[in-house]
Amino acid sequence: MATISAIEKKPILPRSFTPEQRKAVFEFICEGIEDGLSQNEAIKRRKSIIDEHGNELLMPTRRSFIRWQAEDIELYNRATVAWDAFIIAKMDEIEELSKYGPEIDPEDTRDDIRNKHNIARLRIDTLKFQIARVGALMSKRFKPEVVIEKNKDGGMQIVVQNFSTDS
Repeated sequence: MATISAIEKKPILPRSFTPEQRKAVFEFICEGIEDGLSQNEAIKRRKSIIDEHGNELLMPTRRSFIRWQAEDIELYNRATVAWDAFIIAKMDEIEELSKYGPEIDPEDTRDDIRNKHNIARLRIDTLKFQIARVGALMSKRFKPEVVIEKNKDGGMQIVVQNFSTDS
């Protein structure tokens, strides 16, 4: 007869989590969001985590993560803080790209340099859309407005204006 310690524990499914286990998994996901990962990336970066009691906790689906926020105001507030940090990280990345531009090697040709600048512009536009989407959906602090304008040269430009709701 096998002893309990010899029997391997099965992973715990999200629907069976205790409130403490749910908070631990939720915190892990929010830390990923604060590091600049999307919600999906933060959930999928690990299959599971181990809690303080040695239990393997499987990651929830995106729908479960959203449902938990709807069911628990404390988790909702924690997610809002994470999304605010996400927005600030993306704004910092835009500022850095705008200030320093792409990394240019001395051996780069004109076409290489032009391509790197175009990639940097595309990255900035992508970051603007991420900020606008997250700000509109999750953040209490940032209420962005997205405007697509025509440039003097006939090109299109994405303008994201973030309005802080802080007093």
